[in-house]
Amino acid sequence: MHLPTLLSRKFSLPHITTKQLIFLVLWIILPNIFFLSIAWFNNLARPIINLDYLFGLLLLLLSSPLLRRLGLISVGIAFLLDALALSIQIFPFLDLSTLIYFAPFIPTAPIRYLILIGVLFTVWLAWLLFTCKSTSYFHQTYTFASILLLLGFAYMALDFRYDQYKSSLMGRNNYYIAHGVSALLYQNQDVSFHQSMLKEPELIPIQPSQKNAQEQLKNPPSKKILYIVAESLGSVRMQGIQDTMLATLKQQHQFEFFKQGSFDFKGATVQAELRELCRLDVRNGYAFRKLTHNPFTHCLPNQLKQQGYRTIALHGATSILYDRQSWYPKAGFDKLIFNEHLLQLARCTAFKGTCDNALKPIIIEEFGKNTEQPLFFYWLTLTSHSPFSQDDIVNHRFNCSQFGLQTNGDLCRNLMLHTQFFDNLSNLLKHPNMQGTEVMIIGDHMPPIWGHEPTHLFLKSNHVSWFHFKTI
Repeated sequence: MHLPTLLSRKFSLPHITTKQLIFLVLWIILPNIFFLSIAWFNNLARPIINLDYLFGLLLLLLSSPLLRRLGLISVGIAFLLDALALSIQIFPFLDLSTLIYFAPFIPTAPIRYLILIGVLFTVWLAWLLFTCKSTSYFHQTYTFASILLLLGFAYMALDFRYDQYKSSLMGRNNYYIAHGVSALLYQNQDVSFHQSMLKEPELIPIQPSQKNAQEQLKNPPSKKILYIVAESLGSVRMQGIQDTMLATLKQQHQFEFFKQGSFDFKGATVQAELRELCRLDVRNGYAFRKLTHNPFTHCLPNQLKQQGYRTIALHGATSILYDRQSWYPKAGFDKLIFNEHLLQLARCTAFKGTCDNALKPIIIEEFGKNTEQPLFFYWLTLTSHSPFSQDDIVNHRFNCSQFGLQTNGDLCRNLMLHTQFFDNLSNLLKHPNMQGTEVMIIGDHMPPIWGHEPTHLFLKSNHVSWFHFKTI
């Protein structure tokens, strides 16, 4: 036999059918297409290729029943981790204990959420069945070679991204061409902000020089108080900007008094809350559930509760954020209303929480209950949280170009969102239940502005505004 003929027989590759090739491609790309579609639709970050699936698929190709079972478990876990990696970009503190906490709320979730959970579960089962049954369609040589080549490509492209984001916090910069989602989840555990959520905090009194809006409340306090900590409400330099923001409120209402001002503050939202509610500051961490003592006995809600007030706290995000479900009751709130109690209401961009403008019926209802008993209602707003999404702006009354602002910039969108908030507040205060309410509005911190806008021309550095008034 001639040598060329011998070599061609000895080294010829096995034949692969079109059907085998189609199954091989589907086997590798199906979960990636599914989760990339979810990520794209919800503006979330995910690697184009999740390497976690490939290791399980390699095990599924082996003849050992034990290794095949491990491979099936591996791809099943990879699917669940893929879903978790997207979820924590919406709920940044999602973990096993959080999932257990939210389980009772699943039956009351909106239909679209229940459909999504059902789709995820169905696709998960279908993917496991497909990966288990379809291995018989492949020739191991081609499949092994394909996966190993893909792993080799991924190793070379491990640090390359196809897009960028302003923050790597909680997976929001996972725009890798190829990466393991499990590795990215592990890396997120090392983010300093996430680590701070696991440490017991140290609570100390605020500095005597640190002002807070609480000291502006009437003495004795009114029978109806709406105390609002407004997300990213800074202090503007141009009086015209502030007048425009407040125009609707001042045109539609008469006031027993109307005061306003600003003061220095630098810190996170939870530090602003503690500043306003308790005259406290926090150091080292935010795991309030781990506190071994109660430093909240002198907080404003506790003081008012002792005077016979009903005390209610409202926030459109999940109660897991900053352990609010833990420290709010200790601070003196009898009733807590969070995102998990409002699942039927409209969602906005920030943490996919409840839109501020959807909370009006909740506030009106509470101010209409037990009117003979005084009420302290605390509201931490959410929709004006960075990155100041254009999608959340439905009120375009504020004209940025009038004041020389970049019309597509963060500062413009921040001011539009706050103008929208004040207009919605004005509409809320028209309701008879809100008549005679003492209102305190205070910013939590200066808005974080990205890009190259000359913010110093428009905002006072590290200042927050406050507005104190009572409607007639």
